[in-house]
Amino acid sequence: LNILGAYAPGSPLIICGTNKEDRMCSAGYVTSVFNQIRNKARCSAEMELVRRCCAVSLKTERGMDDVVSSIIDLTAAHPEMPMKVSVPSLYLEAKMKAFRHASQHTFSTLNFSSFERIAGDVDVTDTKLAAKFLHKLGIIRYVEEV
Repeated sequence: LNILGAYAPGSPLIICGTNKEDRMCSAGYVTSVFNQIRNKARCSAEMELVRRCCAVSLKTERGMDDVVSSIIDLTAAHPEMPMKVSVPSLYLEAKMKAFRHASQHTFSTLNFSSFERIAGDVDVTDTKLAAKFLHKLGIIRYVEEV
């Protein structure tokens, strides 16, 4: 929590356990663990930022719907967000991360027309805004042509 507080001060948090396949890991169990964590860290300012607690299986991905809906609910309610991040933008982010990983470099050169093609493949219409968004996240380095 301290690290998240340093990198994303004031942001709401979701605690996500990864043992959903355990038979003990029922909804009631997740709630009781969440309450125990809250009670132990009652004085922690960072703990006040934790809004949800859920569990997901890394083997079967059971519980992933709960994680996704928690993220969507929190981002929609976050007052500092001027708008929802569109699903195509998230797909574009994943594609650009995969491109960077496949090239085995921190940053690789990609001309803007190729970026526009990739963005079009995932239905992103405003490619300049998408490039600025991904630049802000540190996923790409976007330099607007003059």
